[in-house]
Amino acid sequence: MEKGNTSSWIESAFSDLAGSLNGAATGAAQSVRKKALEIFKKHGLPQPGDEAWKYTVREGFLSEGFKFVSAPESEVSKAEIEKYLPDGVQHLVVFCNGKFSGEFSQINALPDGVSIRPLEEVLSDPSSPDASFILEQVSDEKLYDQAPLAALNSAFLYTGLFMRIAGGVTFDVPLYILSLTTASQSNLFCPQFICAAEKGSKATIVEISAGTAKEKYFTNSVSRYFIDQEASIDNYRIQLESEEAICYSALYADQKRESNFRTHAFNFGAKIARNEIYPVLNGKHSEATLNGLNLVAAEQHIDNYTVIDHAVPECESHELYKGIYGGKARGVFSGTIIVRPDAQKTNAYQSNKSILLSDKAASYSRPQLKIWADDVRCSHGATCGMLDRDALFYIKSRGVPDNKAREMLLHAFASEVIAGVRIEPLRQYLEEQFENKIQKA
Repeated sequence: MEKGNTSSWIESAFSDLAGSLNGAATGAAQSVRKKALEIFKKHGLPQPGDEAWKYTVREGFLSEGFKFVSAPESEVSKAEIEKYLPDGVQHLVVFCNGKFSGEFSQINALPDGVSIRPLEEVLSDPSSPDASFILEQVSDEKLYDQAPLAALNSAFLYTGLFMRIAGGVTFDVPLYILSLTTASQSNLFCPQFICAAEKGSKATIVEISAGTAKEKYFTNSVSRYFIDQEASIDNYRIQLESEEAICYSALYADQKRESNFRTHAFNFGAKIARNEIYPVLNGKHSEATLNGLNLVAAEQHIDNYTVIDHAVPECESHELYKGIYGGKARGVFSGTIIVRPDAQKTNAYQSNKSILLSDKAASYSRPQLKIWADDVRCSHGATCGMLDRDALFYIKSRGVPDNKAREMLLHAFASEVIAGVRIEPLRQYLEEQFENKIQKA
């Protein structure tokens, strides 16, 4: 597919969406969808020649058809839902095959000042303040210059979640958002999660995407965080999709003065996964932390693409991504730190480390610094290698079996990221996911 065009399945899926909207097919939200589709068509699907997708896109990427289904099959049991959750979950939103599940969601006992509503419900009244806010944000064309697939997501703005945390409110019990795909068709899912954290508010949000479908499907998800002055958001993103899935996700964070945004990504599933993160530090003394851990095997492919934009002075960012790749798996890390001309006294640190468990596995790292200020402290580094043979020999010499010694070293490598999880049940859950996956790597 050439740039500026779009494949027929996307046009067909968009028509299917419009046909399911009934009276809303001519409203303000549909105008925004059409605009987003035109933005996407201007850029087109990623091509092998695109530098930002250099190690991920091959000829024919996403050219085969996926369907938009407004009411896909969604039968699932409570036991299956609980399989993807840690213990002690109190606040939960469930989407099954892209459809909000009131049956399994638990959002009736929220603290005062916290509002959580399905996106479809919010957009049903386009004149409401929340709907106007959403439509204004997703219409910002400059957000899609680097991320045309995020524009594709907005073209299918239909399902998802809107959350607002009032000023000064501390939402100290984590909110879990589970998106589960079980549909057996080649479906397209485009959820969007939007969170507005007002001045001085605090919250912890855990996004889990999982899949059991045995046929190929395409998830295209976008999360947007608007973090006002002195507000703080802890975000965890756990990807457990089916190994037939193609997954794209984009995360945007707009940070105001003295705000704090921490996001921790854990990738264990999917056939091909591309994760993009775009924090913009728009207020003095704001801080962003990006941590990530990939553990994949067989022929899985994980691509992490991050751009941290220091737009004003006296801000700080920390970034650590680690990967473990077995079989014929491939990992890609492209991390860019931008320091604008006025962003003096910036502190920014970036590190990417990978371990290859097979001579057929591969890791590609592209750290970049784009600095237009002179009073800054910025650093980046990347390492890639096999397990330390001397360390492995030392552990085995103490009577530890080979497989156990290997697991101990890999756990030590990953622990720096897992230890950053502040929720004890979630940390234990991730330890279990790690242990289960490492047996197959």
